[in-house]
Amino acid sequence: MVRQHPPPNQIQLLLDLLFVTVVIHYSGGAMSWFWPMYLVVTLESVLVMEKDSDTFAIALGAALAYGGLLQFEYFRIIPPVNMPFENLPLQQILPYVVTKWAWVMMINVSVAAIGAYLMKTIRQREEKLKTLVVKDNLTTLYNRAYLFYRLNSELQRAKRYNRTLSFLIMDMDNFKQFNDQYGHLVGDQLLRVLSSTIRSSIRYNSGKPGYELDIPCRYGGDEFAIILPEANSTQATVVAERLRKKIGASCGLEMMSHIEAATGSRSMDVPSVTVSIGIASFPEHASETEALVKAADDAMYVSKRSEKDRVVVSETAASFVPATDAG
Repeated sequence: MVRQHPPPNQIQLLLDLLFVTVVIHYSGGAMSWFWPMYLVVTLESVLVMEKDSDTFAIALGAALAYGGLLQFEYFRIIPPVNMPFENLPLQQILPYVVTKWAWVMMINVSVAAIGAYLMKTIRQREEKLKTLVVKDNLTTLYNRAYLFYRLNSELQRAKRYNRTLSFLIMDMDNFKQFNDQYGHLVGDQLLRVLSSTIRSSIRYNSGKPGYELDIPCRYGGDEFAIILPEANSTQATVVAERLRKKIGASCGLEMMSHIEAATGSRSMDVPSVTVSIGIASFPEHASETEALVKAADDAMYVSKRSEKDRVVVSETAASFVPATDAG
């Protein structure tokens, strides 16, 4: 069994508590004006510890350290240090010592609670800001900028470890006609439904604990893209075909209620919702980010110009094959 050692942050905080306790002892103990240094250590724990419970543990540790010091000095286990210009007999009055300890403990725990609340708020706002930066506001899929960032990262990883990577671009068929018939608000809802269908069809889970292997993105307008790490063109085709069939079978039915709410009338005809999908893979079709995107985009337009509602694999040949001994 591997022995788990305390994290460096916890060790540093415990050393800080010890240092503050020593300073308080040599500056008068119960009469010392340096007890607010415990609050500094508590605030430090708010910044460096991830869990609120760790912050409260440090706050209680400070209270116990201070209370223990006062008791040791009161019972002369540790000789108290007398400070000039202070009411020295107070150091030997137990009610005063207990009251001082209770006051410091209450203030320290209060600072821990306030600090933990503020830090939680800050982290929540940071997470929301991060979401605004990397995700599309309408569909909550990743946006175009993040798509190219992740695609380049995954492509470099695939090159380094001699792995495969596939890239899918899909475009909704006749989306303009859908908007013209039902309105742009219903069209926006269709994009949301489509994005939800994409998430449920790939290796992605937003729950707790969540995981993300495939990266779904909104490429722009009614175009979507999916990065499939560790997938060759054959595996990507299976994913794309499953997704295409699921979109055609379920998205139209799911949109019926939204169309009824928008138009005020119930339609007996299920709207046709289909997509054209293009696939390009590394190292088969391209070895650079831009080339991979273009190969998938060209394959998608082959589908658009033919029958639509098809999956087309790129026929582009890669100009670079990675070495097998990549390090």
